Amino acid sequence: SSSEAIVVKAFPNPTSSFVQLETAEVISSIVVSDFSGNVVSKIEGAQKIDLNDVATGMYLVKVQFVNGTTTNLTVSKI
Repeated sequence: SSSEAIVVKAFPNPTSSFVQLETAEVISSIVVSDFSGNVVSKIEGAQKIDLNDVATGMYLVKVQFVNGTTTNLTVSKI
């Protein structure tokens, strides 16, 4: 059904630099924010997140797909 969550795998997680996302759907955009709500990165049309320039800690990753659905996951920067 269309209400089913889309599975997204993030690896390596935790990471010291890049995170690769793996999913069956086409990703439109990715927004990475800290838990205070500050956006640290926005990526369009890619499946790789560059966390080299962010502080260590946990980040919320919001993945928007071309079909309009979104999925949230967390990644750890070490």
